[in-house]
Amino acid sequence: MEMIRKKFRNFGDLELNQLATGIGEKDDDFFSKITQCIQVHLGELEFNADAIADEVGMSKTLYKKVKSITSFTPYGLIKQYRLKKAADLLRNTEMSVSEVIYETGFNSRS
Repeated sequence: MEMIRKKFRNFGDLELNQLATGIGEKDDDFFSKITQCIQVHLGELEFNADAIADEVGMSKTLYKKVKSITSFTPYGLIKQYRLKKAADLLRNTEMSVSEVIYETGFNSRS
């Protein structure tokens, strides 16, 4: 479990297309659902952990499971995902900063 936490601490090194835990098929499926949900709703300003919980079909267990495995809250996981996606877009596309902000669901440049 400590190896998985260490992996998520280095979130910048993870691939965005799938957050796999590597501890079992059930957990990998869980994080695959979370990743897909984040990808679908990434540009929505109102997107939050409650939306993930509704879509994945979990409530308090979502918070506990994500926090125990990744050391991030669901909100923190969304924020890290958005930051990584924004960095990728800035590096690999010709999009302006304003376009990237809009595309990744941030509401300010800061």
